[in-house]
Amino acid sequence: MSVQKWTLFNPEFDRIMKKSQSSPPKMGNNGGTAFVRINGKRIYLGKFGSSEAKQNYARCIAEWAITTTAEPRLSSPAVGSITVDSLCIAFLDYAKEHDPTHYHSCRYAVKILLQLYSGITVESFTPKCLAAVQHQCTQHVGERGKRYSRQYCNTLVKHIKQMFRWGVRQELVSPVTADALKYVEALRQGRTDAPESNPREDVPNWVVDAALPHLSPTVAAMVQVQRWAVMRPNEVCRMRVVDIDMSRKDGIWIYCPPDHKGAWRGHGRAIPLGKQEQVLILPYLDGKIP
Repeated sequence: MSVQKWTLFNPEFDRIMKKSQSSPPKMGNNGGTAFVRINGKRIYLGKFGSSEAKQNYARCIAEWAITTTAEPRLSSPAVGSITVDSLCIAFLDYAKEHDPTHYHSCRYAVKILLQLYSGITVESFTPKCLAAVQHQCTQHVGERGKRYSRQYCNTLVKHIKQMFRWGVRQELVSPVTADALKYVEALRQGRTDAPESNPREDVPNWVVDAALPHLSPTVAAMVQVQRWAVMRPNEVCRMRVVDIDMSRKDGIWIYCPPDHKGAWRGHGRAIPLGKQEQVLILPYLDGKIP
């Protein structure tokens, strides 16, 4: 897995450096060793000009940005303890196979996490570290040139907490370490500068009706069935005859997708199909495309 390393030339660095009513401490050079002074305490970062020093400096500034009394500590990997990098790689392999719906957002969460904390041990990852990652999420600009919304930042932090809980089950993370992360609260509306996401709205019927003549008969039928039955796109795409109960006396068909969003919770999913939907579905029941 290729992870983008944090560098001073990353445009996000300038964003994390902006703190109201104060300027971030600058990196110094003491005989070839980089350091930064925070709250009167000198913190050594590594060889001046090295990628390690730049990453450690970015980590210190991220922690400094969320509290005026921060005293970042740079930990060395302990013997017998895995690094955050190893935990991320193992978790992404798990998520890709068992939670493909959230795999891509897990990757974004891991990317931001490793920009600040690549190389440290999992036992060194404290709630203050997670709070620094949370702050970094609020300053991050996505592929569309917009900052991540408050809701999406909360989702990314939630994935990181989930990863550490998964690490406990795999005996890679101490329960104490994972449990401590729950004390990092989600961002609340009005208490962060992260933008709010726009609520999702239904596509107006007149837009759908105008598009139908330009679609193939099969796709047009799928769009109308999805609209009238209020189902998800993947549900109408995966519809099979074997999943539709046509035996009810009231004439209503019941479509039960074998795989759906709430299946992992043990919830069932039953979608009623009325006369309008049945008229559109009937020509396809023999497996032939009309």
